[in-house]
This record gives sequence, structure tokens and C-alpha cells, in this order.
Amino acid sequence: MTLGINVPKLFSDMIMATNTADLVQKKMVYLYLCTYAVQKPELALLAINTLQKDGRDGDPMVRGL
Repeated sequence: MTLGINVPKLFSDMIMATNTADLVQKKMVYLYLCTYAVQKPELALLAINTLQKDGRDGDPMVRGL
């Protein structure tokens, strides 16, 4: 995902970025979370509420992420 740059330390910042309305940014954040959740499972639990909220969204594009 990166060119040798250590980015798992940004995990908590990326969780906060899930609250965006921009679909492209949200998709990139979800890709990051899926990639690095294995390394930070305790922090990955913080994203569950946002994932559930997006699963109930009225927009099918958001639900499909």
C-alpha cells in the first residue's frame, strides 16, 4: 500500500477520518482500515460504530463500501 513507509501509526487518525461524507475519501479510509486492522486489532474495534452506521445509510453507494 505504501512504498516502505510505516503507516500503521496513523490508524487512530484514519478511524476519525471515517466520518467524512466524501465517498472517495471514505473508500480510501476503508481500504486502509482493512489492510492494517490485523496489526492494530484493538483500535479496529473503534471503527465498528461507523461501519454499522454506514451499513444503515440510505445511499446504496455508502452501504456498498
